[in-house]
Amino acid sequence: MRRVIVELKHMKNLFIGACMFFFLALVPASSKAQSSNRSTLLETFSRWFAGDFNTVTSKGFVDTSSYALNLHHLVLKSWKSDDSTLWVYEEINFVNHNDQVFRQLVWSLKADPEGNIIANQYLLQKGWLFTGAWKSADRLRQLSSEYLASSPFCELVFTRVNKFYFKGSSLKNGCPNNYKNAVFFSDVFNLTQLQLDFWDRGWDASGKLVWGSAKEGIHFIRKSITAQPFEQTDVVVMPSDTINYR
Repeated sequence: MRRVIVELKHMKNLFIGACMFFFLALVPASSKAQSSNRSTLLETFSRWFAGDFNTVTSKGFVDTSSYALNLHHLVLKSWKSDDSTLWVYEEINFVNHNDQVFRQLVWSLKADPEGNIIANQYLLQKGWLFTGAWKSADRLRQLSSEYLASSPFCELVFTRVNKFYFKGSSLKNGCPNNYKNAVFFSDVFNLTQLQLDFWDRGWDASGKLVWGSAKEGIHFIRKSITAQPFEQTDVVVMPSDTINYR
C-alpha cells in the first residue's frame, strides 16, 4: 500500500512538473506574439503617418488658396530607443511660401499592450535650423534629441477602429493649455492610408472656444499613392465634434 502511495505521489509530481513546463513554454511564446502584434501595429501606423500631404478643402478638392499647406512627416530612422519608440519629424509649411512654417514638431510613437498607439509631440528649439529638412538629408542628420523641448500639447491615444482607420484623441476632459487665454485644449485626429486630419482647439474655463476652428479641422491628403498598394480610397469625414466640451 505504501509503495502505491509513493508511486501516486511520484506521478503527481511528474504531472505538476509537466504542467509547469508547458506553462513556462507558453509564456515566452505569448509574450513574443504580443510583441510582434505591437510591432506590426506600429509599422502600419507609421507607414500611413509618414509621407507628404496637401491640404484639401471640406469639399474634397486640393486647396489652392493663400492658406494652403503642405505637411511632411519623416521617420527618424537613426533615432533608436530601447522601448521600440519611433520618432517622426513633422514640418507644415505654406504652399506659396516654403520658408514660412506653420508648425514644426517631433513625434514619439509607441504601441501599448492594449493595441493603441501612444503619441507625444515635442517642440524644436532653434527650429529654423531644420526648416526644409524634409528635402535635405544633410539637414535632417543634424537633428538630435538635444533640440527637443516640452510641448503644451499632451499625450494622444490612437485606436485602430478598423483595418482602414485610426482615430486619435487627447484626454477626454482636455489637456491643460494657456495659449491665447485658454485653460485646456482638445485634439482629434483621423488617419487612413490616404488621409490625415487634425483638429486642435483651445477652451476657456467655461468651455467657450477661444482658439481653433469652430467648424472643422485641417484635412490633408497624401500626395503620392503609387508607392504601395492601398486597401481603401475613401476619404474619412472628420466628425463635427467627437467630444463636446460645452
